[in-house]
Amino acid sequence: MSGKMHDAVQSIIWLIVLFGFLATHCGISLVQTLGKFLRRSCSEVLRTLLRDLKNLWRVVAVVVALLTPLMASAGQETFTVQSVPNSYTMILGDGNGNTITVSGEPTNSNCFSITSAGRVTMFASIRQAAVNFTTACDRSIVMTFTTNGFEMGDVLFADIDDMDGFTSRDSFAANVPGTWSSTTGLSQYSLTSPPGFADEVGRLIASGGVGNFLARDSVNNPSDDQARFVLDTPATTFQIIQDDVQGTRSARMFFTLSPLPVFIIDLIAAIDDTSPPIIGSVGGTTSSVLDNDTLAGSPATQTNVTLTPGTAPAPTAGSLTMNPDGTITVAPGTTAGTYTYNYEICETAFSTNCATATATVVVATAEILATDDSFGPTNGLTGDPDVGNAFDNDTLNGVAVDSAEITAAVLTPATPLTPGAPVPALDPVTGTVSVPANTPAGSYTISYEICEDLNPANCSDAEITVEVATAEILATDDSFGPANG
Repeated sequence: MSGKMHDAVQSIIWLIVLFGFLATHCGISLVQTLGKFLRRSCSEVLRTLLRDLKNLWRVVAVVVALLTPLMASAGQETFTVQSVPNSYTMILGDGNGNTITVSGEPTNSNCFSITSAGRVTMFASIRQAAVNFTTACDRSIVMTFTTNGFEMGDVLFADIDDMDGFTSRDSFAANVPGTWSSTTGLSQYSLTSPPGFADEVGRLIASGGVGNFLARDSVNNPSDDQARFVLDTPATTFQIIQDDVQGTRSARMFFTLSPLPVFIIDLIAAIDDTSPPIIGSVGGTTSSVLDNDTLAGSPATQTNVTLTPGTAPAPTAGSLTMNPDGTITVAPGTTAGTYTYNYEICETAFSTNCATATATVVVATAEILATDDSFGPTNGLTGDPDVGNAFDNDTLNGVAVDSAEITAAVLTPATPLTPGAPVPALDPVTGTVSVPANTPAGSYTISYEICEDLNPANCSDAEITVEVATAEILATDDSFGPANG
């Protein structure tokens, strides 16, 4: 949280506490009008306020102490030593629940050590008289910074001493890209194009150093210097590497990490989403893409992040729309398919702290089912223009099909019993099955298919069996005569 915002919130808290105090001790209701407040005796209020000022301060202190952790967000925070578990590990905290663990490698107090006051010694040395025959640490010294979830934007090294007291030039590098700066004679140089005096940058590179390194451009013995490293991309962990970049002398440095001002950024995480299938013909809405996203380890909400949808997918028919709450609406009549919808979330309090993710929305076809039919027997002699409808028992998404939403086709027509004889037929537009007059008696089969208009590849087929019977024929006895013979 920025300083101005922090001050504003604290001012509001003060006003709320003060008014609550007056309400409690002066009998002033929070819903009383300003006129009623002014009618009270000012001297009475002042006497009460002065009498209990000590208690008021206690109330304010408690409220501020309780709410301060809730106000922590992106911005500048100051970390101090919380504990030093051993000579090569230190834990710094800002009082708001954010911690930074600083550890050194190798775990040898002759090479790396930390005091309870946050004073650090890094000593990439060789055994020589000039350094009192100190045990050799003939390697780069690596210091690792690790947060408990937030991202660090920079780190400040204060009160730097002995960089360098000998003829070598002590140097700093980082294992992530960034920019070095200093208040006095320390300068930034490129590891890939080092200056002439830096003939030993290989160990910095071998230990993970990238980009630029910090070194003094002349040999002296500074004190009370400071240097800052600003990461190109804020990170939850990174390393600082210290060594000599000139010759084979020793590289020894002292500096202070407490109090440590750090620009922190709450870790924001946008996680890809895949929603359960939604039937395109009906439409529906997914759960929110924010449901699995986090800010500083807590759920992302419409309050603490700003959601910006990417370009909406463009189905052949229908639409997909990401709503302000992170849900995605699939309009009824949307073509089936798998659609990707990118989005970005940014911390409300720090708009450049952002993360992106992709929501995958599966729009499914409705189940279409054509069911076999059996019609008849029908009098073949007279025929019947409507022996039944093939669509009556067919369904789309569990509901009887609407001929306006499907397209039907005859796959195999009925086969005539004799060449050229009439046969039963299916009208693919209406689903009506007819038997023409004079159709020879027998069993006829028609194979047909229905397909969803919204998704033409979504089809189902079935068979229609039509029994055509002979017309009733009746020979009746006759009686003739008498006839004149």
